[in-house]
Amino acid sequence: MISPHQTRRHSHILLDTPGQIEIFTWSASGSIITESIASTMPTCVAYVIDTPRTTSPSTFMSNMLYACS
Repeated sequence: MISPHQTRRHSHILLDTPGQIEIFTWSASGSIITESIASTMPTCVAYVIDTPRTTSPSTFMSNMLYACS
């Protein structure tokens, strides 16, 4: 875990989470990790999609719904 002392040396910290979004966001461990980080520092979440895989309208909409969840 990142201590407040360590964050003073950096203006930004980028955390890459494992696997697919539903595995991370809807699991107990994902919730614990995000709540721990958000309670100690300002936090922003970015959902990055694989654009070559969003060629069909249904895949695109599925990704947009995941991004909103």
